[in-house]
Amino acid sequence: MTQWKQDQQPQPMFTVTEMGISVDETGKVSLKLWIHINCYFGTRSGNVDYSAPHSNGGAYLDLCGYYTLHVTAGEKAVGSVHAKVVPYDSFRTVYELYDDIDALAAMDTDLYVAKESMGHTTVDGYDMPYLIVADSKESADKWLAYTDLVESDPDLVLTKLANGEFDDLRVPIFASNVHSNENTAVNGILEFAHLLLEHETINVNTLEGFTEAGKALLEQEMARQGVAVPKQIKDFASYIGFIRGENGYKANGSLYSGPLNLEEYYNVEENEVNVKELLSDVFMVIVPEQNIEGYEHMTRTFGLGYDPNRDEANQTSFEDSNAMALVNKFNPMVFTEIHGRVEAMLIEPCTSPHEPNYEYDLIAKQFIQLGEAVGMGAIANNPGHNSFEMPYRDFLRIDDSSPSGVAWTEPWDDMTTAYGSQFPVLIGTAGITWELPVYSDISSELIVPYGLMTQAMYIQENKIDMLTIQAKLFSRGVNNTNSNELVGPWYVDQYDQAGKQADLMRPVYNGEGQNGNFYPECYIIPMDSVNQKNLYDAAAGMKYLTRNDVKVNVASKAFTYNGVTYPAGTMVVPMYQAKRSLANSQLFDGTFINVWQGLYSESFAQRSNARGYDRIIVAEPTAYKTIMDACPETISYSEALT
Repeated sequence: MTQWKQDQQPQPMFTVTEMGISVDETGKVSLKLWIHINCYFGTRSGNVDYSAPHSNGGAYLDLCGYYTLHVTAGEKAVGSVHAKVVPYDSFRTVYELYDDIDALAAMDTDLYVAKESMGHTTVDGYDMPYLIVADSKESADKWLAYTDLVESDPDLVLTKLANGEFDDLRVPIFASNVHSNENTAVNGILEFAHLLLEHETINVNTLEGFTEAGKALLEQEMARQGVAVPKQIKDFASYIGFIRGENGYKANGSLYSGPLNLEEYYNVEENEVNVKELLSDVFMVIVPEQNIEGYEHMTRTFGLGYDPNRDEANQTSFEDSNAMALVNKFNPMVFTEIHGRVEAMLIEPCTSPHEPNYEYDLIAKQFIQLGEAVGMGAIANNPGHNSFEMPYRDFLRIDDSSPSGVAWTEPWDDMTTAYGSQFPVLIGTAGITWELPVYSDISSELIVPYGLMTQAMYIQENKIDMLTIQAKLFSRGVNNTNSNELVGPWYVDQYDQAGKQADLMRPVYNGEGQNGNFYPECYIIPMDSVNQKNLYDAAAGMKYLTRNDVKVNVASKAFTYNGVTYPAGTMVVPMYQAKRSLANSQLFDGTFINVWQGLYSESFAQRSNARGYDRIIVAEPTAYKTIMDACPETISYSEALT
């Protein structure tokens, strides 16, 4: 045992604290040892760290494996035991991940559990599996039929929702991981599936507001951190999870999610959740790992060596193109992408500035409340990490030098859709990045599963409201509604002044005969060599758009716009469609921001400029009608491939 040393320091992992003798029924005498096991992992400064390392490459895997531990007296072997050595008990290798997914799918249960594949990875061609957990296959099938209806006729769906015709619809919740070295997310998602499938009822704690002591501490800690309340969310942010107590502040002033006496500061409520009743309103799309190649080696990157979580919009890898196609198939209520390691535990939504194509006025309230819902379950059902931070709610600071008295001094923004949680927001899905505080069994077995449970409970309670919001967003698309007056106030400046940057973020087409809207009428993408300088990437653009559920029309005869004749076969992307925000995010001119400092999300995701193919903006309603007369039919993804 003396050979086992702690990481980063020469201290022994095992210390014998007491010895004794025991005698069994047969008279056999055994030596009994009481052993204190020290945490293996440590920081570079020599402190113990109760977390697997946040590293790229997982060097600690060299120590992991199946061992036979021997006890010897001199040279004589007197006993042995087989042991599996891993960073924490619920840690799975990539092979065990596959095995566990198969075992879950084969489980003897009266629930519907299906293992599906979204495709294969880019380099090694590994399968990319996911699970559906529902009360029945019919529930998932009904949802997919509903998505076809709401995308084609959202106004009819809004009427049916108001009349209660979809009250029994089960809606999807999507949970995923993409940074595979942040491994507790992967194992936590699988533990969530086990939680659902191995229990008829689940006891879940929720936090139903602050006690008087909690209200006082909230006020003190907001003042301590210099936090201001954003005016636009003040009526629906509860600030559950904000308070930390003295265990939540490190010596250097940085935040930490440590233990807190929850019953002193919150009204803690115990809930017995019936799994079948929960699944009468929701079902789960569970993607334990999007980046299988990375998980094999515990790397952040996949086989080509770059980060898939900066490629979700560009989709140059199969990891991203397959995953986002799956999201666009299901149109989930929420897409929770679980990451780490932020020791304060961070749960989105993001700060301003927001991507211009978001219809943010529709989604802001549910965004905040879904984030708080997942955070509430995460902190209320584990013994050691009982607080979290939310960028949009918590990052606005009092600033005496600001004209408004407040400022977003350290933005955690969603200006780009290159991130996994930001791309789905374009279709009205609340995309939430959740950064875990540690990689351990507490995160894997408690924080992640119970956070996803309380998020599901929130969606169960608010299902019809969320369906209505999504249908309204699709209605704006299908009718190409000019929503600038409603969306504009959410485009604040760095001093959180409402609407100050609406003209920058959502400029309108105000030329002669144009529609006065942020969205044009359509885009023309030539597919002939006379009008298109880059036929390869134009064709790839057609595949990209249709794969992401964007409606693309192909001209059946020639048409003329602005003096140029485009032949049959020309691609036209109308903005009169449910997913116009997604289409426009890839085809508009983009937004150049030089009036903010410290932006987090600065990557570029504008497709036609990045790929260098010709596309023509049409913003005149009269011209649009003429163009669409020449191309009345849409093309499917399978047709685009040919």
